[in-house]
Amino acid sequence: MKLLAEIEVRPENNAIIPPFTSKVGKTILKNYKLSISPLYDGEKFIFKESDVPTYIEVEGGKTYTFRVGGEEEEMIKALSQINDVNVFNTLWKIKDVKVSSVSLECKEYVKVDILTPAIFPDPFVKDEKKRFTNASFIVFAVNAMDEMKLRRGPELDKILYDIEKNVSEEPSDYHSINVVYSNKKVKGIVGRMNFRIRGYFPELRSILENAQAKGIGSSRHNGFGVVNIRC
Repeated sequence: MKLLAEIEVRPENNAIIPPFTSKVGKTILKNYKLSISPLYDGEKFIFKESDVPTYIEVEGGKTYTFRVGGEEEEMIKALSQINDVNVFNTLWKIKDVKVSSVSLECKEYVKVDILTPAIFPDPFVKDEKKRFTNASFIVFAVNAMDEMKLRRGPELDKILYDIEKNVSEEPSDYHSINVVYSNKKVKGIVGRMNFRIRGYFPELRSILENAQAKGIGSSRHNGFGVVNIRC
């Protein structure tokens, strides 16, 4: 079973934090290998686009949230150990933790809202160049690799073919943006992607649940590829 948690935190003072704010959650969770989102301020996830000449500052006394997703055992272990932490020049107090199980039974359509930049690696060859597309077998490739414990090769290719054959692209609204992570410019995709389910294959549900809990694309642990999926 996969779990998704929303953690409410409150900084004691105003503080300048890293431009990709998932580092706050990663520090609180002691860098457990879970998918950890940037901070959310009630309207949007907070991260700095590379062409914005400013820094990121949180407001003391204001409540922020971040999402954490992963396998049940790892989630329970990590969440049972979180405490208030002093980092980035302020004390972060844990105000609340809400946990839910992930369950999706999409039968006709899949709507994917990409809330933080998604980075799509090539699932066929190892390449520094990323893929910028809404092709279903690219969008969900990392989820298939993670869920089926596969690397690039014939077994993965079969699953990718099943995705391509059974999950077709519908008109979508997405675009690429540049953000700053660890002093580097990173390009990813945000927006809405829509898909139609044309046929069933056994792995589809677990792949979609993996995406909802952990995000899509690479660098999910760092807060990239956070999504909301609806059927």
